[in-house]
Amino acid sequence: MKRLFTILVLTIATIVTYAQHTVIPVNHMAKSSGDMLVKPESSPSLTKDDVINENFTTWPPVNWEFVNGTESVGTQHWHQEGTTDQYATVLYDNGDGVVHNQDEWMITPEFTVPVNAYLTFMYNSNPYWMVDPNDNADVFVKISTDGTTWTELWNENNAGFEYSVWTEALINLDAYEGQAVQIAFQYVGADACWFYIDNVRVYGLPEFDLEITDARVNFFEILDYHADASDFHYSSHYQRIPLEIVQDNEYAYLAFNAIVINKGYGSGVAQCNVKVTNPLGAEIYNMTSTNDLIIGEMGVDTIDVAYDEGTEFLLENPVIGEYTVEYTVFIESKGSVDPHYISGNTKEILTRTVTFSIDNSVYARDDDNVDDFIGPQYWVGGGTDGDIMTVRYPFFADSHITSVSAYIHPDSDAGNSLLCNVYQYDQGAGEYVAISTSSLRTIEAGDIGTWVTFTFPDPAYITAETEYVITPVLIGFEFYYTAEDSYLWLGCDKSVPSSSWGTIWYMQGGDNANEWYAINNFEGVPMIRMNLFSETEVAQNDVKSAISLYPNPANDVLIIDNASDSHVEISDNIGRTLGTFDINDNNASIDVSAYKPGNYFVKVVGKDQSISVERFSIVR
Repeated sequence: MKRLFTILVLTIATIVTYAQHTVIPVNHMAKSSGDMLVKPESSPSLTKDDVINENFTTWPPVNWEFVNGTESVGTQHWHQEGTTDQYATVLYDNGDGVVHNQDEWMITPEFTVPVNAYLTFMYNSNPYWMVDPNDNADVFVKISTDGTTWTELWNENNAGFEYSVWTEALINLDAYEGQAVQIAFQYVGADACWFYIDNVRVYGLPEFDLEITDARVNFFEILDYHADASDFHYSSHYQRIPLEIVQDNEYAYLAFNAIVINKGYGSGVAQCNVKVTNPLGAEIYNMTSTNDLIIGEMGVDTIDVAYDEGTEFLLENPVIGEYTVEYTVFIESKGSVDPHYISGNTKEILTRTVTFSIDNSVYARDDDNVDDFIGPQYWVGGGTDGDIMTVRYPFFADSHITSVSAYIHPDSDAGNSLLCNVYQYDQGAGEYVAISTSSLRTIEAGDIGTWVTFTFPDPAYITAETEYVITPVLIGFEFYYTAEDSYLWLGCDKSVPSSSWGTIWYMQGGDNANEWYAINNFEGVPMIRMNLFSETEVAQNDVKSAISLYPNPANDVLIIDNASDSHVEISDNIGRTLGTFDINDNNASIDVSAYKPGNYFVKVVGKDQSISVERFSIVR
């Protein structure tokens, strides 16, 4: 197994010529939050004695105190927002466009600070109006032992957060252990933007308090470029994989990562068990890590499973449908292995589940969840006609791409255009080259907020490089705009495990102009997926007949043997039917002189309704 992964790493190093760069995204100037805000999940707290645990599902929260600013009005005060999920909110105006000075206080009930205490909460805002370049307001977290004198614990200016992304704050309260205190959230300023607070908790740390913050499946290739144990390896996750990619593929190995944090005060070795269940409900893999790194208070570790000899997992006999990967973390005690344990309570197993699917023909990194937008205009230097954004997919054998689909984000403007390319790495040229190109498509009003499909007038046929384990292919789009202030975005799915290496860019401007590169602070998956020609989809329940085609490649005539009493269809590389024939003889000749050179498919339907699909080429 180690040898295989070493080969994969060397292969990647040979064929991937782009560099990894950090690129600062364009600042978002919106002063109101987006329409697709998703409330964060509450942290696990089933066995913790929370002193404060408030998620603002009722308003006002019980025994909380509110002090409104003397000039502000209405929604400029702390209030509840959200429909099915609620959170505490301050807005920068009351909907009337009038600027008021704001000084809004939200204060917890009094409580006694326990041993090893922490305050944690989630927050969401826009740094463009709260930090830089417009520091129009500040949010402070303060503590008081008498309800009058307040000491600052936290300020959003120093916390770091992204536009409209829920971020967790964690504040140590050890200095106040045993004292009766109150915590206040103060919003002060004018003409800034929204600020949301949710999942406010104060709790005392147990000895071990493990939590899986993220879990990922690595498909086919592993590249460890991180010295920091708290970060992932190369994460080549695919949410849907065509059957032909994994069928009888000795290189279709999977490996697993789990990022674990210990919020307890103890130190021990954390381990992870991974269990894989196939679509039929059968458990096909169960393995526990052999990690030896000690994780202490607030320590973070990436635990690997299936990276070492004897732990490998090959996806043999794949079944179409959804696979489930369940991760379970625990602390390994001396001489034994025990699940996550909190003194004085029962054992608690912490788990996280990741899924992926084997599909007839769809190859996709995304899971069809539109929770953000992405495009070249998002980045400094982007937004020029001809900028390219691609998603990287690996191939192991020759394949036929029938079409590519992309989700056009609702914030796009009609009238802009996209052109789809399929790129394959040319070892001789030392670069990616376009092997198939669609027509330039103007995005119309009816395309916005939907999946749009692109086909290719020339064959989109992948030829695998036999000397390499993996043949990388980029599926991507060139962006063209009607005007400088016209926007074109694709959907971005942040719900699936991902890596910035899976998205490859080629910009016309900026510091990295005219080169392929990854942006290492990009999170999420562009919603770009391909559709492969699938013999399984055509004939998944049929018996393959014993037909044969020759000559192959053909010139003007194609001969089909053993196809007596059959119906024959010839289709091109994008699935269009070019001709149909009824054959009565075992040896039939078909005139293909009118067809252009390229790759074609013959579908033979026998009198017993058995179906056989064969590929042939025309060369002149």
